[in-house]
Amino acid sequence: MDKCGTCRGAIKTGDTYIRCEGVCGTRYHSNINCAGIDRTTCETIETKSFVRYMCDECMLYIQNVDSVLVKMDRAVEINSEHLKQYKSDFENLILRNEKRISDLLKDIEKDYSEKLSEFKNEYKYQIQKMSKSVGLFNEESNSLKNSLNNSSQIMSSLKMEFEKHNANLNKNCEQLIENNKKNDELCKNINNIVSEQKVCQAVSFSDILKNNKNDANKHVPVMNKNIPLIVIPKNKKQNSDKTKSDLNKKCNPIELNIKNVESRNNGKIVIETDSKENREKIKNELEKKIKGDYEIKIPLELKPCFEIVHMNNEFDESEILEKLRKQNQFLEFSQMKVIRIRKVVKFNKELRNATVQVDKVSFPKIIAAEKLSIGWEKCKVFDAIYVKRCMKCKGYNHKSTECIHKEACFNCHQEHKTSECKEKEEMKKCINCLKANEKFNLGLKTDHKTTSIECPVYQKKLKEKKEKIGY
Repeated sequence: MDKCGTCRGAIKTGDTYIRCEGVCGTRYHSNINCAGIDRTTCETIETKSFVRYMCDECMLYIQNVDSVLVKMDRAVEINSEHLKQYKSDFENLILRNEKRISDLLKDIEKDYSEKLSEFKNEYKYQIQKMSKSVGLFNEESNSLKNSLNNSSQIMSSLKMEFEKHNANLNKNCEQLIENNKKNDELCKNINNIVSEQKVCQAVSFSDILKNNKNDANKHVPVMNKNIPLIVIPKNKKQNSDKTKSDLNKKCNPIELNIKNVESRNNGKIVIETDSKENREKIKNELEKKIKGDYEIKIPLELKPCFEIVHMNNEFDESEILEKLRKQNQFLEFSQMKVIRIRKVVKFNKELRNATVQVDKVSFPKIIAAEKLSIGWEKCKVFDAIYVKRCMKCKGYNHKSTECIHKEACFNCHQEHKTSECKEKEEMKKCINCLKANEKFNLGLKTDHKTTSIECPVYQKKLKEKKEKIGY
């Protein structure tokens, strides 16, 4: 029985689903938005045979393949142009040599004819006169022989020069053939690398919870480990395309074991690999090639957070950590840090919520447990991953002090601070979804506030951050 590529739930007979028409062929529930598109789009795909759905991973894979094919086409075009140029030069050289040889032969023939005519006249003269000595006749004969020898030397010189040019042309053709062989091998290597790439999907926490409920004896899945490296341009106004261009010129990615590459604001590039050894190798290589214009950094490791909600008692940070470790056996040796404690009013009572940072090994166990003992009560726990929001442009994953975009107002979306806006309420239109539709023509719904946690753009950024943390 097929399973949904997002929720991993079974697709039963009669269920409506959408199938990826790309490389993977994965199926998704269409009635619960597992494919990441709205119901109207799902219905269009189901009813219109000419409309096809393709997942993000397949689109990225096809884009990579297209990029490689474009480069291969360009290499073939360049080699074809070189071959045409070599052929043209070769033909021109042959024509010039043929003309030169023809002119020299004409000159020799003319000279020979003149000498022969002189010889005949002299011979007739000698026959007629018979009074002149045989020595004079021999002298003229020797002169004629010398002329013929000189002509032979000229012919030999021309032949040697022609053979030399011929050898150079043969050498150039052999070099061109060798270069073509190397290009063919390089293209085969690129194709092999592209074909061997696999799209790795992280285990979601819904799967972890489901596995724990179905089989308590199974081990909790280990979180993925992506080892990142950040390339930061010293020019803060540079874009990521310029960074990638510089990397392509100075570093060969085929020689480095790179798992993934992602663009960031201000021209930053995040390079992911599968081990710390490979990361150190890539870091050393990049520092040799591009250190003058770029800073190569190993980022701090992101750790997951969870939220303890509705605590009746007031505990400080050290008390919370002590009770979590001593009252929950599997957290005895966990690395934890309280990020914040805040008061909330629920059921007409003043309660407290605490956000706690924890190591990646303990986090899946905490979420799977659903509740933790703390003091004389068991409190529910939830995933507390959040995405950093810029208070200047209202985008994500950067601070307002690092923002290079224009100011945007929460209320009216105009280019001024929200505190200076004359509108009293926030517009029920999402500025990030509007920008995404305008830039990428995604057709996202925009009838929600910019601060809504249901925002598709926010959900996508949240998913990306979870994947970076490792789930």
